[in-house]
Amino acid sequence: MKNRSNLSDAMSAQIQDKMRQTLQNLQNVVFTYTKREDGTLIYNLYEGRIAEELGLTTDRIYGKTLHEVFTAEKADYLTHFYNEAFKGTTVTYEFEYAGRIFYNVLSPIVADGEVVEVVGSAIDISDRKKMELELAKARDQALLSSRLKSEFLSTMSHEIRTPMNGIIGMLDLLLQSPLNADQQRYANIIKNSANSLLAIINDILDFSKMEAGKTELEIHDFQLLSLVEDILELMAAKAMGKQLSLYAYVDPSIPAVLRGDSGRIRQTLLNLIGNAIKFTNQGEIAIRVTVETPHPRTPIITFSVRDTGIGIPESAFPRLFQPFTQIDGSASRQFGGTGLGLSICKHIVQMMEGTIDFESEVDKGSTFTFSIPLEVAPDHPEPARSPALPKRILCLLKSQREFAHIQEILSHLDVSCVCAANVADACSLYTESAQGDPFQVLITDVEEYELLPLYPNLKGSLKPKIIKIHSSFPSMHEKKQSGAYPLSFDSYLSRPIKQSQLLYLLGHLQDREVQQSFPHLTEPAPGNYSYQILVAEDNEVNAEIVMLQLQQLGLYPHHAKNGIEALSFIARHNYDLILMDCQMPEMNGFETTRRIRHSELSHGRHVPIVALTANAMREDRELCLEAGMDDYLSKPFTYEQLQSILKKWLPGIRPTKLLFDKDKVTQLFRGDRQEGKQKWLALIQTFEKQNHKALTELKEAVAKRDRQAFSSIIHSTRSGCAFIGAISLVELLTQLEEIDCAVRPEEASARLSTIQEEFGKVHAYLRGLQL
Repeated sequence: MKNRSNLSDAMSAQIQDKMRQTLQNLQNVVFTYTKREDGTLIYNLYEGRIAEELGLTTDRIYGKTLHEVFTAEKADYLTHFYNEAFKGTTVTYEFEYAGRIFYNVLSPIVADGEVVEVVGSAIDISDRKKMELELAKARDQALLSSRLKSEFLSTMSHEIRTPMNGIIGMLDLLLQSPLNADQQRYANIIKNSANSLLAIINDILDFSKMEAGKTELEIHDFQLLSLVEDILELMAAKAMGKQLSLYAYVDPSIPAVLRGDSGRIRQTLLNLIGNAIKFTNQGEIAIRVTVETPHPRTPIITFSVRDTGIGIPESAFPRLFQPFTQIDGSASRQFGGTGLGLSICKHIVQMMEGTIDFESEVDKGSTFTFSIPLEVAPDHPEPARSPALPKRILCLLKSQREFAHIQEILSHLDVSCVCAANVADACSLYTESAQGDPFQVLITDVEEYELLPLYPNLKGSLKPKIIKIHSSFPSMHEKKQSGAYPLSFDSYLSRPIKQSQLLYLLGHLQDREVQQSFPHLTEPAPGNYSYQILVAEDNEVNAEIVMLQLQQLGLYPHHAKNGIEALSFIARHNYDLILMDCQMPEMNGFETTRRIRHSELSHGRHVPIVALTANAMREDRELCLEAGMDDYLSKPFTYEQLQSILKKWLPGIRPTKLLFDKDKVTQLFRGDRQEGKQKWLALIQTFEKQNHKALTELKEAVAKRDRQAFSSIIHSTRSGCAFIGAISLVELLTQLEEIDCAVRPEEASARLSTIQEEFGKVHAYLRGLQL
């Protein structure tokens, strides 16, 4: 028995030695601790290769407490976790010791429902922690770099756009003032150069935003056909300037309302069409929008821009979409630009989960195509059914390509379209059709006198409606004279031909009112609106531009140079609109807006505030809206963009134009320039004195209800206005004469106020007129 006991003890010792050797060879630390009878925590075991390196082995710390092994601070830190584990909970924590970081797990051992011992393990995570810290540091540096890039872009945008706003804004105003032919040409050259510079700046800022990861899509519902036709209208002047034909076709099977980023689609198309025009010297530019992959919810829409330009050499294909790359990079290259346009297009298309590609042949032209998925916008009513279209149309056009374009637009509408090459062919075709199914519409681009041979055929009950195609929309003056020949046009269509306009005209040719290419082109009825506007702007040039542009619209705003002045004005006036610069001294636009919104809580009135800022980043717009602003106008803005904002926030406003016959003045004072100028100055002084006197006498006639004096003064004053070429005053005085001042004196007085304002504008115009 004794031998057997000795053997058992020997085996137990061997097992313990092997276990200890195994524990000592472990990379991790394994330890155990328990409680003495007095509740003090003591170590029973502490083994592992790292434990030996740290000098924390069992033979050194067996039976010792936490405070005997570690410093007081570390012992206090560990005590909390050790006690929690002794309550029966598995505990994890991190512990730093001797320059290393350990991940610890405490697992309680339970016997008869009580914790008798806790086994702990510690893993050295120093390398992982170091890597995490390095990654965090790199992330922080990347975020800082991104923030600095964003701030740099914002600053550059502001610093560059502010003077550009002054240049373009003043040019807009200058071009609306009386200029002689040379001055007009010089001003247009400067404006074209300024717009080219702005396009380069926009490209660079756009590319920089993409590089900084600041470009995001703005998803909303939009009408694809309207978007394409708006772009067509924008690029028409540039194409016509090079005598290029411009065509656009949108597949009618594409849903009317789609959901996507219309702004980025517009930017991509404008870039591609702009390039096509730049690199094409003769021929045409054709835009087509079709469905690549039909889908009830997310069809793939394909946009293509084809030109008949110089083409691209095959050697340039691999670098075409690279930034800052030109096909011809030599110093003598013919075409300017940054070489960023196609790179930006590719980035935008990829953001929209699409693809972009091209085909090209030198001296034959290029076709750029991009395809993107667009959602079909839900909850939009079906478009109203268009009126019945004529079944047979005769085209008398100089261009077979234009006929093909019209034919394609009408191809899906069961409309028969025939083309005549000349007037003789048109006569033959019409004579043949009259015997059976006559043509109901004639579409032509020839003049009235050229149609005279057709007159015998085009009269009587079978006379078709005639649509005249113009390279530019005809003026009302031109249309009034179209009775000189026995044939007259029923309607007009402007180039480039748009699907919506053509279909509208064909469907409404029976309407007498339809005399133009599209209903929204009719001149709005004149309105007389009095709005109070505040312009808060510290930059003197920008302030003067906005003030002058508003005055051109018949609005006379107040001007504040900073936020403090703006608040002072607002305390004394009830404004209908505030144009608020964001960067102003003493108090910026954001803080000023917040204070305005806070003060509005007491009276409940909300005045629209439009931000004026040279910062073009999307987050700048969000900052404006967060501050309480209602809208955003990015500098440099054009006269038309300002009008658009005003129409949005001031219902019923109408831009007013001074109608004046400058040729009349030129004819009156031909001859010696100096003598003509002196005579002119003497005349306008007399004209102004007579007008002031007439206004006084008219007001007296209204007060006395003297019809005879009222009519006599108007007649005399109107003659003087007609003599000098003041068309707008002649029209207003004619309208005034129709009012019976004895029966409607209030209305007569109101009209006199309008005439007085117009007198002021005419006088200012005449004083600035260059003969």
